Order: sequence, then structure tokens, then C-alpha cells
Amino acid sequence: MRKVLLWIIAALVVVFIAFAVFVRVSGGDQAFHFDPAKAEERGKQNDYIVSPSGEGVDMASPVFAMTPDALMARFGEVALAAPKTVLVAESDGYATYVQRSKLIAYPDYISVRAVEVDGGSALYVYSRSRYGRSDLGVNEKRISAWLKKI
Repeated sequence: MRKVLLWIIAALVVVFIAFAVFVRVSGGDQAFHFDPAKAEERGKQNDYIVSPSGEGVDMASPVFAMTPDALMARFGEVALAAPKTVLVAESDGYATYVQRSKLIAYPDYISVRAVEVDGGSALYVYSRSRYGRSDLGVNEKRISAWLKKI
């Protein structure tokens, strides 16, 4: 009985390690490069969406007294200053970053686009977890903190 229990524990440890390695080395970052202006509320608990209008999303973007290009540059500075965050891709006026969690390095993807609005510029932001059903509020906390730093 004791040997069986040890084998079960060993198997669970191997599965956990294999999953952790898979998460760390899994590619496909380019596949998550997505125009945040097209993001729609999906009713999931592992994403957070910001838009200039605030309609049908989690939060309305603040208006920043700068051009869209300056806002994108500032957002990039704030994002890249965060731990374990890298730029994945830029194209057609939007950018996507990936930030990995501390322990297992779960990837969260953050896509951003700045647009001109009355009084300056505002953001579309789509922050989502690649794995899991719930992010325990991590995406909301991250984006709220980053917007405050801008």
C-alpha cells in the first residue's frame, strides 16, 4: 500500500512538473496579438476590457492629455517597467505585451490601442489570461495600476 501511494505521489509530481515546463515554453505569443478595439465582453472571469466608451466592457478609459502616439509610448514604458513583461508584437496601431506570473510563469496577454478623443487620447485595452477560468482579479489590478501610472 505504501509503495502504491509513493508511486501516485511521484506521478502527480511528474505531471505537475511537465505542466509547469509546458506553460513556460509554450509558444504562440503572436497568435494572441489581437486588436483590442475588437474585444467583446465574453462573461469570463479571466479577462479585463477597457474602451473609450466604456459600453459593454469592464471600464471606460480615462482621457489623457496627449496624442495617441505619445499615449502608446507611455503605456509601453509603464508595461515594460513591470516585472516579467515583454513586447510580443506591434502592428496597425496596436501592441501586445505578455506578462508572466511569478511562480509558474502563466502568460497574460495585454493588447492596447490609443485613439484620439475629445480632450486628448483614450485607450482600448484587452488583458486576458491564456490559461484558466479565473484570474482572481489579476488582469483588473494590473490594468488599473498601469493606468494610474500613466
